[in-house]
Amino acid sequence: MYRNLFRALGLCLVVLLPLDAQAQSSDIRLSVKQLKDTSESVVLARTVKTESFWNDDRSAILTRVTLQVEESLSGSAAGETVVIVPGGQIGPYIHEVSDMPEFVTGEDAVVFLERHSSGLTVVNGGARGKLEVKTDAVSRAREVVGGAALFDQLEASETDASEADTHVEGPVRSAKSLSLDEFKRRLLQR
Repeated sequence: MYRNLFRALGLCLVVLLPLDAQAQSSDIRLSVKQLKDTSESVVLARTVKTESFWNDDRSAILTRVTLQVEESLSGSAAGETVVIVPGGQIGPYIHEVSDMPEFVTGEDAVVFLERHSSGLTVVNGGARGKLEVKTDAVSRAREVVGGAALFDQLEASETDASEADTHVEGPVRSAKSLSLDEFKRRLLQR
């Protein structure tokens, strides 16, 4: 019983793959423009499958995420795109990597994608590179959860804080979400 616990804890102490180092080195304070510009594409997609697997030397767990792309908001992506995310779970072994997004089968999201030097597609910007999209059951209106916060927080470095207050009006300033249409409009302005 304790043997499995020690093995799982040992995974936490493993030196992470170069993939992890590249992903973790992304500056979390990138402006939306920088995040968009350093991404190969920005997509609206549904997670259709997740599968965790060991890396070649069994020192870390990675998760293969299959996305069904509904729309490319910037750049281009295949209709079905596979993204590799550091971390995951195989049986009792859990490998958690801070600042990495989690994907849940069936969820919709806006995802900033980049091509890693290994040739694999990864999420650009860590956890900030994936924003959940929710659909209202009655109106069918879609909103990007955290969309307003992404623009408000990451753009603080682009303008003086007092100027930022004059550019963003009313409920958008206090809301954490943006309508999908408003998110697209603001993304395309960058």
